[in-house]
This record gives sequence, C-alpha cells and structure tokens, in this order.
Amino acid sequence: MIRLLGIVILVWLATGCQRNSTESVGGASGVLQMGDVPLADFQVKVFRGGDGTLIGTGATNWEGRFQLVTPEGRGPCWLESGEYLCVIESFGTEAPKLSPSYGDKTKSPLKIKQTDPTQQIELRIPTK
Repeated sequence: MIRLLGIVILVWLATGCQRNSTESVGGASGVLQMGDVPLADFQVKVFRGGDGTLIGTGATNWEGRFQLVTPEGRGPCWLESGEYLCVIESFGTEAPKLSPSYGDKTKSPLKIKQTDPTQQIELRIPTK
C-alpha cells in the first residue's frame, strides 16, 4: 500500500513539472530597441502590409526580444516574404514615453520587409 502511494506521488510530481502541452511556442523572433537600448514590457503586433490584417503578436522580455504567436495565441506565427506593419504598446510601468503613432496602425513608422521566414525582425525606434 505504501509502495503504491509512493508510485502515485512520484507520477504526480513528474507530470506536474512537465511543460503544459497547450502552451504556445513562438515563431518568428525579433528585438525591439530604442537606439541600442532594449525595450522591455511591450506588446508587438504585426499586420499584413497590403490589407492590414493582424497576423501575429508577441511580448518583449527584459532584453527587448519577442517571438510571434498567432493572434489567438494558439501557435507560432511565421512571416512569409513580404511587407508588414508593426505597432507597439507598453504594458510596463517604467516604459519610455513614445509618440502615440507607434500604437496606431494607420500612422506607425515601424515597417518591416521579410525575405525569409527565419529572418529576425529588428524594430528600432530612433532616439531624439
């Protein structure tokens, strides 16, 4: 009886430490910087250049790095060759003050041109 209980506890502990199979893993990766300074705690949204459809989102870490997932967050988002528009929104309390145009898909100057799905996205905001 004690042996069976021990086995049950070991199985429970082992499965509790595994990665959740429904957790999303990012696709295209990138970095967001102001000059050479990484920007943490920003949400990055990527829209298809031609029709403005939202195709991927990501959140920057302390190094300004992000990985894109589908808008529903159900899987990785890879960018095919083409032109894209990006908007960013801060969700951190210590984020630098940026022009509102960076959060507006009709005015954002953050445009990228992908030539390869594995190409890293580099978003740089100029310093004043």
